[in-house]
This record gives sequence, structure tokens and C-alpha cells, in this order.
Amino acid sequence: MQYVIAYNRPWCKKLPERLEKKMGKSFIPINNKNDLNPNHLNSINPEYIFFPHWSYLIPEEIYKNFNSVIFHMTDLPYGRGGSPLQNLIVRGHEETMISAIQCVKSIDAGPVYLKKPLSLLGSAEEIFIRANKIIEN
Repeated sequence: MQYVIAYNRPWCKKLPERLEKKMGKSFIPINNKNDLNPNHLNSINPEYIFFPHWSYLIPEEIYKNFNSVIFHMTDLPYGRGGSPLQNLIVRGHEETMISAIQCVKSIDAGPVYLKKPLSLLGSAEEIFIRANKIIEN
């Protein structure tokens, strides 16, 4: 059984390797949006595609044909859309949730699988690193 981790942020670079060691399963990294295509994914045949930090729209042909889980840095449905961290900080939030959701056509609107609390204290880099640990767990 194989899984894909699709990300485009440097703090996720070692996530597939750490998950492989922790879970004993194969986690294939995709960090270029051109590699997130049906032909490449069909060759991998992943059980799930996880999107921990992905800032591009996910094509319908991907989420319709592959189990796709997005991680969003708000207590969805609150905060749907782009730049969630910046929007939360501007609005004065000190805490939020990491929401794991099913990818659907509408942005950040899929069914919620789970939510975990995330502190927004510290620098953006510190927050993203904490978020990454939550996502890994």
C-alpha cells in the first residue's frame, strides 16, 4: 500500500521519510504541481493522497479518482480559502484548528475527518513547523 504526500513548502520535505519510518508504509513525495497528474498518480496507485501544505487548486480528475485529504489551518468551515494563517493573525486569533478534510469541488468545503488544536503564538515559521507535527501525527 502506497500513499502520496503532496506539498510545496520546505518544512514538509522530510515528512514522507518520517512517516515511512513511523508507519512502515511507502509515502511518495510530490512537491511539484506538474507531477500531480493522473498518469503519474496511476503509476503510483496510492491508497490516499495527503495535501499537508499545498497552495494550488487540485484538479477534479485527481480528487474524483483518488482519495484526497487536505489539511487546512482553520476550524472549518470558518476560514475557508487561501492564506488562512495570515487571515487568522490579522483577525487577532491566538489558536486555531488543523482540519483534515476530503477534497471536493468547492474550496475547503469537504467533509471533515478530524480537527486538532494549533497555537498561533510565535513566528510564522514556528507555527508552520507545529502544524506540520500535528499533520504528521
